[in-house]
Amino acid sequence: MVVPKTFLHRLLTAFLPCPVSRWLPQDFLAQILDGVDWMHVNNIVHRDLKPQNILVSCDGKKLKIADLGLSRSIGSNVVLSTQVVTQWYRAPEVLLHSSYSKPVDVWSVGCIFAEMIRGRPLFAARRKGEKHQLEEIFSIIGTPTTAQWPVESSITVDQFVQFKAKPWLQLLPEASDDAQDLLSQMLQFQPLQRVSTKDSLHHPYITSKASQDEVEEEEEEEERRVTRHQTPPKTAHTPPTRVLIWTSPTLLIPESSQTQPPPPVLHSRGGRGQV
Repeated sequence: MVVPKTFLHRLLTAFLPCPVSRWLPQDFLAQILDGVDWMHVNNIVHRDLKPQNILVSCDGKKLKIADLGLSRSIGSNVVLSTQVVTQWYRAPEVLLHSSYSKPVDVWSVGCIFAEMIRGRPLFAARRKGEKHQLEEIFSIIGTPTTAQWPVESSITVDQFVQFKAKPWLQLLPEASDDAQDLLSQMLQFQPLQRVSTKDSLHHPYITSKASQDEVEEEEEEEERRVTRHQTPPKTAHTPPTRVLIWTSPTLLIPESSQTQPPPPVLHSRGGRGQV
């Protein structure tokens, strides 16, 4: 389907309440990861990744990362402002006012990935505030242990209900095993346990799509080669086909008919009976 130039957020909203087609998350995720990986290689953290900041091309196939207003060039691990990223896509270390680095982008991409699969945000806390957002996260991935909790945070783990992690199969039954595995690695509570963008690009969920694309390209090229060497058979004159124009969500009419016709009442040669 060809779509106008838009944001990923609008594209996902258009598919609600159903998740988008199965190929879309795989193809789009690879493009997002490729862009974020380029930034990370150059020690740049975007810090505000969300569907509203992902542009979609006119044909609905290409993505571009936008809005780098909050991006920063950083070292390996420094304390930056916590006023970044829309709440639903904000990593736990940012919510806990802890030091953070490139893994915050991986968390945000994981949130976008899950949203593409399920058709709605994964960590959609109903109330604003860091504690409410953390509770929403813990209700899905489980409450961390004291050993996993960042020591520099002023918020303590005993302030939260002890949730058990929900199986990804229960949360995303439509996702493949590879998709669930990659998502679980992207949404790890501890930043150092989170998969990197580079390793994500080498995950079977992504590489299987690349292999499939190569096979499809080879098949298409073979079809074009065969078509070029085929001579179309001579056929008798055929009447022109009727060209249909989209005029409304429920009506298709011939191109030659630009006005609304009267009700379809036809008369037979011998009388006025309707046909």
